[in-house]
Amino acid sequence: TTIVWITRLFVPASSHAFSRPAPFVTREDLKILAREGERDTWNIYLDGLKVYTTIDSRMQAHAEKAVQEHMKRLQAEFFVQNTPDRNPTTPFTDLESEELRTIMDRAMKNSARWRAMKRVGKSEDEIRASFNQQTEMTVFDWNAPTMEKDTVMTPLDSIRYYKSFLRAAMMSMEPQTGHVKAWVGGINYRHFQYDNVIQGARQAGSTFKPFIYAAAIDQLRRSPCDTLPDTKYCIEANKHGNPEPWCPKNSGGKYSGKSYTLKKALANSVNVISANLIDQTTPQNVVRMAQNLGIEADLLPVPSIALGTVDLSLYEMVGALNTFANKGMYVKPMMILRIEDKNGTILEEFSPETREVLS
Repeated sequence: TTIVWITRLFVPASSHAFSRPAPFVTREDLKILAREGERDTWNIYLDGLKVYTTIDSRMQAHAEKAVQEHMKRLQAEFFVQNTPDRNPTTPFTDLESEELRTIMDRAMKNSARWRAMKRVGKSEDEIRASFNQQTEMTVFDWNAPTMEKDTVMTPLDSIRYYKSFLRAAMMSMEPQTGHVKAWVGGINYRHFQYDNVIQGARQAGSTFKPFIYAAAIDQLRRSPCDTLPDTKYCIEANKHGNPEPWCPKNSGGKYSGKSYTLKKALANSVNVISANLIDQTTPQNVVRMAQNLGIEADLLPVPSIALGTVDLSLYEMVGALNTFANKGMYVKPMMILRIEDKNGTILEEFSPETREVLS
């Protein structure tokens, strides 16, 4: 069930690429092959290389189906509640908003239309005017049989239309080997090619908390059975770089007053205990722990990271949290097993990158 690519079929800009299985995987593999090819001087488009991936075709199909089914339902509910305060790009929003104008302007300048017109020497005024002209186009539509519909709208309205869609990503890997078994970077590759697995970063929230607890257990020799109180906890001003006192609240703003074991506090995502632990452990040690676990993003060593205020990619988080499932051994996610030439000669084989992080 392993998916095998023959690289002469890798043409990401063509419509053929959109219909290939696991298109986001194809593109990520291309990036890896391009890096390897710079060193080994093969041509990824012409040499007919066979690329054996770690992707399980059955798991990939299930993952794509699950993302589509769930997001279609979620999007329908979102459209019901599609009010300006929930979605700043809805057609009912005041276009005079400075923030919205900035968002739309950035989207225009990042568009293929803007780049194409710029290449042929059009002025900025001409390019902007073209975004307000009615144009025939095919757009994504959850309710269409093919998930596409033909319509007429201005390119500016199409930007607003696409920004009303919720995005999603899914990644699954095998803990012991690091083999990525499924990778879904978005809801539809043809219309949303931004890969939310590895390109997109979102606030980690409470999924960051295991790193706090791991640092406390590793650095302070705390036990999962140790207890801390669920009461208001403040980190004083000028400590750990905080200019003001920081007193985080629990979800719901209430404190039970009970003592929680670290195991139960993590299971119940108790904010004040996470703050207590990062105060004892120090944000610098937590950042160091997260980086040892595979987090590559720049992390500011401040107390608020205890509540996951940092933006991280799904790729980083899956790899880092995988370390717990793998009993303290970090395994870097990998997607390519080996590369062969057209005659079946192995050009390169890939092995997991591992390191022990936790005892």
